[in-house]
Parts: sequence; structure tokens; C-alpha cells
Amino acid sequence: MSELAIRDLITGVMEPLPGFEVTRSDTDEEGKSLKVEGTKDQFNEHGFDLVTNQNVLIYENEEYIIKDFNKWTAGITQKCDADADHRIVEDLNDLFIHETKSGTLDIETMLMLSLKDTGYTYSVDKTELISSVEVENFGGDFPINLLKSIREKFSAEWRYTGKHIFIAKTIGTNQDVILRHKYNINDPKININSSNFKTYIKGFGEKKEDGTYVVQSEYTSPLAAIYGKKEATPFSDERFKNQAALDEATRRQLNDSLPISLTFTAQELEEMGLKDTKRGDTVWCVIEPFGIDVRLRVVGKEDYSNPSKSPNFTFGQIQRTASQMISAYMQTEKIINNVVDTTTGKVKSEAVDTTNMSVNLENATGQLDESQLSFLIPPGYDLASVINDGLLSKEDFLKLSKLNVGEDGSVNIPLASTLNDGLLSSALFQKLNLIQVDQDGKVIVDLTAIEQTIQQQGQKIEEQQEQLAQLHERVTTLENPSSS
Repeated sequence: MSELAIRDLITGVMEPLPGFEVTRSDTDEEGKSLKVEGTKDQFNEHGFDLVTNQNVLIYENEEYIIKDFNKWTAGITQKCDADADHRIVEDLNDLFIHETKSGTLDIETMLMLSLKDTGYTYSVDKTELISSVEVENFGGDFPINLLKSIREKFSAEWRYTGKHIFIAKTIGTNQDVILRHKYNINDPKININSSNFKTYIKGFGEKKEDGTYVVQSEYTSPLAAIYGKKEATPFSDERFKNQAALDEATRRQLNDSLPISLTFTAQELEEMGLKDTKRGDTVWCVIEPFGIDVRLRVVGKEDYSNPSKSPNFTFGQIQRTASQMISAYMQTEKIINNVVDTTTGKVKSEAVDTTNMSVNLENATGQLDESQLSFLIPPGYDLASVINDGLLSKEDFLKLSKLNVGEDGSVNIPLASTLNDGLLSSALFQKLNLIQVDQDGKVIVDLTAIEQTIQQQGQKIEEQQEQLAQLHERVTTLENPSSS
């Protein structure tokens, strides 16, 4: 179990916190955080008293600042819990960067300005990153907000350890792990949310004294041609004076993609090698019923100080972008145009292959004669009958023959009862009636009814045996009249 300690902000005294449970979270949006919980005892009593706001928790050589804590009594014992943010959140919110820069800037220039005098270092993997961006008045904010802005402008990701920040186009590695439907995934569900889907937006930069704007912009998604014009809330930022920079910022503001959310239960995480998987890593996800065969990224991970407790993972959404949606639409449209005459709305005659069709529908009334189904029968097979198996078994044929189709095409299904056969036999119907399912899904078999049935059958057998005995006696008397 990893060790947890606490350091007093004022005195610098550090004490261990044995027996405390630790939950560590690492997410794309919130970064790293800790939640600790423990009971005061003889081993941690000195550290327990230090659990309070702004004191520092040390866990696996990382520092976390307590932002919220609770203490309470349970009988004669004392308990507490606390939530703490990684030190980077505290440090980069304590210093304001007053300097600003405008123009075409590369990522390192912007990082140097953002982290000036903070004591933090950085490194950048420039692979696949754009070389520079057009900015106006970059700065004038807290370092933590400037770093978030850099990540957004360069479409980059970050990871930090201690006081060092690493930035790259993509953080993480591809894991050779497969999450697959019916193998280690249970109950998959898919949800596509178009609540915030928009296809048009306006953007406004610096405002002049007369109420007009130095620059203004508008952007229409290609999806407007398919789904129509759906206007988003206008984007406005007084810092923009450059047309190209405002155009890019306005385009980025528009949400013209559809997020596809997947939820499922993944089994045997530790055995699959996911225990060492970090935020940013990817694994294969295959769900055949949904046509999904993609890599999913880990966007959040929660692990525990308790080594017997498996980590919990949050996987990212699949974004159906505008280009993907247009591609799918065009493919569908191409297929439809090959089959349907758009001027009449009818199926094109050349789209129907009539080579092997021998069905005469001229006088059809809703049902086909067996002789008209020859083109549907594979070689080597015959139609089923009441006495012979075919494509169906004779038992299934008998069941289907009991279905009645009305002139309106409605199907009447004969149901079984205690007296009459239907798709089930009356005997099987009586047996199924003995089985009940309560509101919790629990199956209950009425054994009383079964016992009563057995008793009734037993009485019938006794009566039959008695009747046989009487008949036997009469036969004996008739055969031997002298014995009477």
C-alpha cells in the first residue's frame, strides 16, 4: 500500500497518515486530485490533527493542497475526510501574468510567457503540432488559464509531474488490449446527443465607440446543406482585432459534431493488463451490434491506495465530425440515387434483378402458393409438410400452419389454453401456468398446485385400480359359476 503523509503549512512539520484510504483521480478536465478518509488511532493521531485546509498531502512523491475537509465523531472515535488538488492548480492560480503579446507566436514563446516567475519548467514534443497561431493580447491572466488556452489553440494535451509540465499533440500510448462485446463487455448502450448541434455562428471582435466592430465574422458548417441553418449563440471577444484570428476562433466555437457516448461494464480489468494504463492511453473497443470497431481513449482514471481494489476508468466519447457525417450522407445518397428515380420517387426498374424471379403477383391477395416459392428454395432442400422435414422441421411447420393471415395482412395467433392446443400444447400451457415471476424478477413455482395435481392423479389411479379389481372379480365369477 502506498504511503500517505501530511505537512503543516506554517511549521513545516510532516507526519505519516497510516490507515487512511486514498482515492486518486486524474481526468482531462480537472487534472489530478486526492480524496482521503481515515479514523484517528494511536498510529496516526499526530497527523490526524493536521488534516485541515491548505495543509499539504504527500502521496507517491506528489503534493496535493487540501481544499475541503470534514471531521466528525462516531461514538468514542474521531473520523475525517478531505479533498485536495494537485499543487500545480494552487501555484498557477497565485500569480497573475500582467504582460501581453500579440501576433504570430509559437508554442514555446507562449509557454515562456505563461510560466514566467512561477518556478515551473516545461518540455514540448512538437510532432504533429502546428508551428504557430495568430493571437491578440495573449496574457493578462493567471498561468493556469493561459495553459488551458495554449492547449486549446494548439489542440494539444498535457501531463505534469511535480513542477514539470509536458505538452504534446497526444499524450499516452496504444495498449494492446481489446474490450469486446460478449467477451469482456456487458450491457453496452449507445447514445447520440444532438441537443447542442449547430451549423451557423457569428463572431465579433473589438467594439468601436460608435457601436460597430473592428472585425466581425461568420461561419457556416457544410452540414447546413443537409440539416438546415441552426444558429449558435454569437461568439464575442473584445481582444480580437485581426480578421484571420477571429475567423479561426469563431469556427472553433461552433459545435457541428455529434458526440456518441458508450457505456458498458468492462470485466477482468486487472487481468487484462489495465492496471498500469494511464489517462491518455487507448484500448480497442469492438461492439459488433453497433458497428463500432475503434480505439477508445482513457480520459479519466481513479485508483486506490488499497492494492486489492481495481482501478476505475472513464473512456472518451466518439465524435462524429462534420466530415464523417457528410461522407456517410453522400454514401447513403449515392446508394439511394442508384435505386430510386428522384423525379418520380419510384424504384428504378433496372435496379431490380428479375433473372431468377418466378413469382406471379398479378392476382395475388396477400398469400403465395408453394409453387411460387421455388426461387427461394436452395438446391437440395424441399418445403416442409406435416409429415416431412424441409427448410423447417415438421413440428415448426405444424405450428406455423396454425397462424391465420387476414385480408388486411394482420396475423391471428392461436393461443393455447388449458383445454385447447395453440402454438403451445395445452399440457405445456398447464405446466407453464405453474411458473410465476414476481416484480423483482424472481421465479416462483407453485409446488402446491403440482402436489394437488399429483394427488388428483394418484386418486384417479386408485379409482382405476379399484375398478380393475372389481372387473377382475366379475370375470372370475363368470368363469367359475360353481364357486359362487
